[in-house]
Amino acid sequence: MKKLINEWRRYLNEMNLGTPPKSTNYTAYVLDEKSQKQIAALAPPQWQVHSHHMTIISPSEQKMGRIPARWFNFKDCMAVVSVAQNDYVMAVKVDMDDVPMPFKLVGVPHITVAVNPSTNGKPEMANEFKEADFEPIEAIKVCGKVQEVGR
Repeated sequence: MKKLINEWRRYLNEMNLGTPPKSTNYTAYVLDEKSQKQIAALAPPQWQVHSHHMTIISPSEQKMGRIPARWFNFKDCMAVVSVAQNDYVMAVKVDMDDVPMPFKLVGVPHITVAVNPSTNGKPEMANEFKEADFEPIEAIKVCGKVQEVGR
């Protein structure tokens, strides 16, 4: 019975996620410095680098809720397996098949590598890439942790 009560409490805590602090802009898998540099190295010359994170909850969705608290500071490494690029933006696809995160990302899990300032590229344009837009590359191991990112 004690085990059942403890599991029920854990379940209730997971369901009561609350709202994030007003200072939170988005939730992301933030890359460590080494991983950021590895991904930034893929950027075309003269492009503005954005190889900081993989968004989990976008700024527009952030005010609606949070992920379960036990996933904050979740640390793991993942593989970047393909790349997509157009005249505006470049992104890499993250393979999340073996990652034990209980939440689903919207669209293709990706890290925005860089944007082309000469065409007014914006990081959010990477969200428009479809699975078919990505070309395989030799896998790159990236590491980081889940956290809420401030404004």
